[in-house]
Formats: sequence, C-alpha cells, structure tokens
Amino acid sequence: MQRKKHSKLTVRRRGKICSRVKMSSHSACNLPTPGDSNYNVIFKKIQDIIRKGIPEAILSTPEQFDAIYDGMIAEVNQAGAEDMEKQYTGLVQNRVQLWSGEEAK
Repeated sequence: MQRKKHSKLTVRRRGKICSRVKMSSHSACNLPTPGDSNYNVIFKKIQDIIRKGIPEAILSTPEQFDAIYDGMIAEVNQAGAEDMEKQYTGLVQNRVQLWSGEEAK
C-alpha cells in the first residue's frame, strides 16, 4: 500500500494527521513597517549579513566559530540593529495600545 504524502503544514502525532497551528494574522510578527523610515533598509542589510554569516560560522572549525560569530554580530550592530529594534518596539507598543486601549509597558 502506498503512503499518502503530506504537505509541510501537517504533523503526524500518534498516527493521526494534525494541522499545524499557524500564527494569528494579528501577531506582532505581521506588523507592517512604515515605508517612510529606514527600517526596511536596515532590515535588508541585517538579513544579508546573517544569511552570509550563519553558514560561514557553521562550516568553520570550532576554533574559528567564536571569531566569525562575534564579527557577524558586530556587523549587525554596525548596520543599525539597535535603531531597527527601537522602531519595531514602538510599532508593537502602538499596536498594543490600539488593541487594548492601554499604554504598553
């Protein structure tokens, strides 16, 4: 008997096929970012640095790993990660205030 292939959106548990829980469309990770800020530019730079640095760190020798990882983190910080984080925190706080009517802490 041929087994049926399942999509990546399913999980087999105790012989049953269950749908994976998707994140809500209202979750903080789905917040739109403003187009008039430098957030998207910084995000793209950081994403490029990480996509280049992680494989390099993984494929390095154990002796080289810390230096490569520390260099990648320094590059991320230099690219403006802290500014981007502050902007995103503000977006999340504004959304919390909008949903709850209360000031986010």
